[in-house]
Amino acid sequence: MNIFKRVINKIKRTLRKNTKAYNKESFEKELLKYDVISFDIFDTLITRKIFNPDDIFNFVENKLVGIKLKEPLIDMRKKSEAEANREKNHDVNIDEIYFSMMDLYGYTEDEINGIKGLEVSLEKEFIYPRKVMLEILSMLVKKGKKVILTSDMYLNKNIVVEL
Repeated sequence: MNIFKRVINKIKRTLRKNTKAYNKESFEKELLKYDVISFDIFDTLITRKIFNPDDIFNFVENKLVGIKLKEPLIDMRKKSEAEANREKNHDVNIDEIYFSMMDLYGYTEDEINGIKGLEVSLEKEFIYPRKVMLEILSMLVKKGKKVILTSDMYLNKNIVVEL
């Protein structure tokens, strides 16, 4: 069994034994047992001020000016992402999604950059930190723990770093 499976199984056993909810201090104490800790950036360290992640596309559509949509943006966006994933055979980033949209729907590069730019701008507007988790992250770094930040988010690395 690889190390990751062992760690996950240990955490699951610990959680089963300790059915009480963790408070910040007990969570920190548990994490300090490990040399390497990984956090998913989105919904762990930062999150959006919206209920459904797809709502972002409705906000983009409502704020679009000067670009006529050929279908509801959420439908175009999802079709473009699915097509890009199929074509590239991996999870794609925002640029690949919008290049796919440009090809599928015949938008100009300027139009695509306008829609994509508005999406990124709204992502930034709706993001807020999960302060307790960031405090825990900071404590772990100060204690010399190796912390790995991960994400399967479609935003590019430079955007995620900025967030």
